Amino acid sequence: MPPFPNPRCPLALGLALVAVLTLAGCGPTTAQESEPFHSTLLERDFILHSYVPAEHGGELPVVLVLDGNSMFDPVVEALEQGLARGELEPAVVIGIAYAGSQNARSTDFTPVPDDRIPDSGGASQYFDFVEQELLPHLESRFPISRRKEDRALFGHSFGGLAGAYALFERPELFGRYGLASPSLWYGDGITYSWEETRAAGSREWPVTIWMSTGAWEGAEMAGGFEFLDEKLRSRNYTGLRYESALIPAQGHLGSFTESLQRATEFVLKKEEQP
Repeated sequence: MPPFPNPRCPLALGLALVAVLTLAGCGPTTAQESEPFHSTLLERDFILHSYVPAEHGGELPVVLVLDGNSMFDPVVEALEQGLARGELEPAVVIGIAYAGSQNARSTDFTPVPDDRIPDSGGASQYFDFVEQELLPHLESRFPISRRKEDRALFGHSFGGLAGAYALFERPELFGRYGLASPSLWYGDGITYSWEETRAAGSREWPVTIWMSTGAWEGAEMAGGFEFLDEKLRSRNYTGLRYESALIPAQGHLGSFTESLQRATEFVLKKEEQP
């Protein structure tokens, strides 16, 4: 177990639920385009917010952003600013949002059941939806690459936990990750067992990861972040491109804009030419 308090107390859980409900209630984005999308596997309706750069050529990387109603805009803004500076590679950004009142993030973004969170533990089914329904639709509709190395997944809080699940348990789907304030405490720290399994395998791990948390998020969030950060830095994986940050003077909700903007700048940074 990690060397920090396990936040299984009602207060910690309550604060986390308040955070996710607050994020889920954020207003609509200024998406370039939005379309409804129905999942047969999950029996739920989504709204897909999409951004395609005005000037591009060939197949582009794609960034999938969980909690698309609130998390889409910071990514698009950072990408547009980086493109204007000539520092970032163009990419398609897709914000995945729940339609109407069908919010099911506490199901879709959690890897194992928790007795205090109804219907939790559906991450495996959610990423079946991503693999079998969502990605084929996006590949038919947008000029995006089908290589996993060109796919990125961004998430905050439970969305960051879902990103960690995909990173370790569904590695065939994405090659780049933005994990903002991931809820690493969830499931008695199950993320750390995934990392231990990964470390016991090959030293080859060609993946790009940005991870961050707010400096004012509390001992359980900061402790979990620091524990996993130390592990990832100490393993000496070949091919791992990794960066992390404590977002200064920000709590759980206040940190996500800067976290996602910095994740965009890191994950989509142009490779330096020789």
